[in-house]
Amino acid sequence: MEWANEIFSERALNLKRSEIRELLKLTSRPGIISFAGGLPHPDTVNKEVMLKLAEHVISEHKNTALQYGQTEGIPELVKQLIQLHKELDGIDVLPENMIVTSAAQQAIALTAKIFLDYEDEVLCARPTYLGFLQAVRSYRGKFVGVDLDPSDGIDVEHIERIFKAQGRGRIKYLYLVPDFQNPAGVTLSLEKRIRLIELAREYRFAIVEDSPYRQLRYTGENIPSMLALDTERNVVVTLYTFSKVFAPGLRLGWVTGPKQVIDKLTLVKQPADLCTSPFAQFLAAHYIEDGHLRNQLGFIADFYRPKQQAMIEAVERELGGIPGVSFTKPEGGMFLWIQLPEGIDSGELFQETLKRNVAFVVGSAFDPYAERNNCARLNFSFPTVEQIHEGMKILGECVKEMVTKKASA
Repeated sequence: MEWANEIFSERALNLKRSEIRELLKLTSRPGIISFAGGLPHPDTVNKEVMLKLAEHVISEHKNTALQYGQTEGIPELVKQLIQLHKELDGIDVLPENMIVTSAAQQAIALTAKIFLDYEDEVLCARPTYLGFLQAVRSYRGKFVGVDLDPSDGIDVEHIERIFKAQGRGRIKYLYLVPDFQNPAGVTLSLEKRIRLIELAREYRFAIVEDSPYRQLRYTGENIPSMLALDTERNVVVTLYTFSKVFAPGLRLGWVTGPKQVIDKLTLVKQPADLCTSPFAQFLAAHYIEDGHLRNQLGFIADFYRPKQQAMIEAVERELGGIPGVSFTKPEGGMFLWIQLPEGIDSGELFQETLKRNVAFVVGSAFDPYAERNNCARLNFSFPTVEQIHEGMKILGECVKEMVTKKASA
């Protein structure tokens, strides 16, 4: 179709391929030590339980599990999710405040769709999750980037200054990952969570709380979720996923928030996919009801904790003595964020480490303004402890070589 560009929409013509998805194609070759992906390790998926659940669902629910379902989600799963909110967040939720989605990524895209008109603005951290950046760009939204403090999260004072200077303007919502943020691994403090909710009520913007990693805590104490702190239930919209605690291939998640938001999400989800897979929903409903999720959360934490500790130790050993290097020390999640010395381009570093079979993701992929070229995200959930030590040794050597070369230039 040589004339295709004549009929594509303006939105379609402005879409670009994901930088990280293209990079990940390079990292799939044999022998690569990959710190690049955000993949849960296959060993954290209980395949025996999955097989038994699949047999049970086919046997007991075949007429409904293999049929179309309600857009909002099947009642069996919604019931379990309500109970899950009581256990995990200590809050009561009504069915009208929930919708099941095809994982959190669909929820991120649909949320952008219901809130954003052309050039409306979204507050977000620098750095932030690249899947969110893609979604907002696809709806022609604009970013208002706010720096991320590595100790306690997004700069709330900066956000307050923005609103005091301009009022709400065209800012529709704040997107954040409060717990073990992707990509930086930073957790938002309790004080900042409370203040953000106060600001949201004062300036009438929504808070979209993306919560894929909350249950992956390995050290430290839990902080109440934004949803739990929003006692009036009128500003926080929280996105959840089963990808990190059940199986990413199921593409299953849910959204909890004000009824008005859920109603709009239902309307934009219907023409997108009619409903999320009822079969996957039945699997998740029984997974929760039979106690497998509760048991698996402890197993997953124990599985990832040595990897998290190994990554922090390896980064301290290999990079800690280099002037200008700083890095986060996450208490959970899957990622660690490195800031390299000024003048060290992470894209060039990637090319060097890839020659030695080590991969990571360049920092600019996570920046709303495509800057932060001297930063990198490292994943510790997928590689083995041995690969973490080996890969970090190579990465450290490459950084030192680049620093030496720059100093002698």
